[in-house]
Amino acid sequence: MKAVIIANEKSLWRLCEKSILEELVEKLRKENFEEIYVYPARYKNYLKKANIKFLRSLKYIKGKAFVIKSNVFIKSLKLEGDVFKGNDGEVIAYIGRPSKNFKEKGKVKKIDGFEIKNEDDLKKAEKELIDELGSSGLVSKYINKKISSGLASLICKTYITPLQLYITSFLISLLAFLFYIPAKYVFTALAGICIFVSLIVEETSNKISYRKRGKEKIAMNIFSDFVIVLGAAYLAWSNGGNIYAWIFGFLVAMGITFIEFIATPSPVGRDFFMFAIFIGSIFNQIFITLAILAIIINAEAIKRVLGK
Repeated sequence: MKAVIIANEKSLWRLCEKSILEELVEKLRKENFEEIYVYPARYKNYLKKANIKFLRSLKYIKGKAFVIKSNVFIKSLKLEGDVFKGNDGEVIAYIGRPSKNFKEKGKVKKIDGFEIKNEDDLKKAEKELIDELGSSGLVSKYINKKISSGLASLICKTYITPLQLYITSFLISLLAFLFYIPAKYVFTALAGICIFVSLIVEETSNKISYRKRGKEKIAMNIFSDFVIVLGAAYLAWSNGGNIYAWIFGFLVAMGITFIEFIATPSPVGRDFFMFAIFIGSIFNQIFITLAILAIIINAEAIKRVLGK
């Protein structure tokens, strides 16, 4: 089936670095429509690299098509009806002869999406979009999500790049390592806070990177993990001289490396590791934290290796 987008000025509003219209075109392309058209043709100037067709007249489309308003944000799309309403009850699409009047009759179905009419709708769409991106880990989903999503919404409109954020995250991790060296509680607690801040910055960079169709900087993450584990193992060893601190540190570093390279949706991931180190630092229980993480992280790593 063909898809026809009825474009308007609101569809040129920006969702971070892309317009609403560009986002909609990408969404429809993922739905495997035979062809995607935009009417009127003057919007060609705003979609030069989209590899779609533009209409000077809707009469060029023979037969039925999926017709949709351009200033629409969609989370999911199922073509199981004739007329489609958004979450606000407004008709945003239909299947029929292309027209600018969305008054087609037929079986009404609801689409998980809505029409963007004002600044509030735009902010809502932006939040929905960014919340979908990034880690699926338990900590990220239930603890860090609001902070990282809020920062990503602000930063994606600036010239700050994901790489700059990854470097910042690494430098904060390096600062945490330095705080572990004195082996005193006040510095250990500061190290834990640095690790939590580093995690938030890293998750923010992930969201912006995914938003720009980039890739997560795994190598940078692993460098951060190593300096954190090295600092934590040194602290655990210096507090009691127990050689097992280094063994647990090695096992944690090995396990988290496997987890980084074998990405899969799981509640146990890098976010879990860093948050656990943060909690262990705040309560000054680094040795126990490393011992527990060595078991959990490597169990998850083995699970991923066997399931690949």
